[in-house]
Amino acid sequence: MTTVLEQTSVKENRKLFPGIIFNFRVRAEESNNSIMIADFEAIPGCEPPRHVHSIEDEIFIIKEGYGTFYPGNEVIEAGPGDIVFFPADVPHHFKIHSEKIVGTLIATPGYIENFFRELSVPFDGDSVPSLAPPTQEQIKHFVEVTESYGMKFV
Repeated sequence: MTTVLEQTSVKENRKLFPGIIFNFRVRAEESNNSIMIADFEAIPGCEPPRHVHSIEDEIFIIKEGYGTFYPGNEVIEAGPGDIVFFPADVPHHFKIHSEKIVGTLIATPGYIENFFRELSVPFDGDSVPSLAPPTQEQIKHFVEVTESYGMKFV
């Protein structure tokens, strides 16, 4: 059986996470939490430190820009048309080398969407605003929220 997912409002789907614009295409709640799909645009400086997910796998489909991805002990140079897979329980991080990187993020299960939403705000701008250095309080909050979603920095 095929299901057509309803599109929720653009305002609800488009969010600004520090240094990243997310446009949620398939929300976890629409898929019984089996998957989350979001288009993204990210700028250098927003990359998270090396971390590991205990719950979800992530797939990055790169459409524009270039970066280096580090799943486990691998080093993957990726650009337009490339797909990078970060399995659960494997430490990973990435570094953006172009002005921005644009792509699609697929996570399964889709639970991680709530993490991104908790740390983001509605956004209707055209490009990612530059990043201000986070305060110690913001860093502490980010780490607490990260750990509450089964992720940890390594």
